[in-house]
Amino acid sequence: MRKTDRKHRFHQFFSSLLGHLEREAQHRYISAYEIASVYAALGEGEKALKALGRSLDERSLYNVGNNVATDPAFKNLRSDPHYANLLHRARSLAE
Repeated sequence: MRKTDRKHRFHQFFSSLLGHLEREAQHRYISAYEIASVYAALGEGEKALKALGRSLDERSLYNVGNNVATDPAFKNLRSDPHYANLLHRARSLAE
């Protein structure tokens, strides 16, 4: 399989997953953290950061323990100043 085919399938899979999560969120709780990780996988940095912010507002147990800083799903966001602000907020909540 060619690299472009894999990339297309990857994008298609995560786009489908995002649609599923957004539909499910209409009927039950879906963590904003999970939605943020899918946006990050799709390369939608701004949307991922907004969802991470909502996740911190929810005080999601997963990210309060500083998992935001180490989760490989967000490695492409680490150079963004907004990401640094979110890390600061997450660490403050963990204290």
